[in-house]
Amino acid sequence: MDTNTEFGYITTEEAARILGASRKTIVRKVEKGLLPGVKIARRILVDREGLEQLKKQFKLWKRNKNYKPVLS
Repeated sequence: MDTNTEFGYITTEEAARILGASRKTIVRKVEKGLLPGVKIARRILVDREGLEQLKKQFKLWKRNKNYKPVLS
């Protein structure tokens, strides 16, 4: 198991695969604070729990267009 996953973080590549987005999009979202993550040296890691919460909110939003996702 990757040591980053043990601490609750995944790579931007893994996050992109989970969300069906590009790695570059994930990097931009983390840098803008729209996706929870950390930058360590030159590497960006995404908080797995925060990613899963965001994914759940967007599933709700897709089913109900009146639902407003909370990004915090």
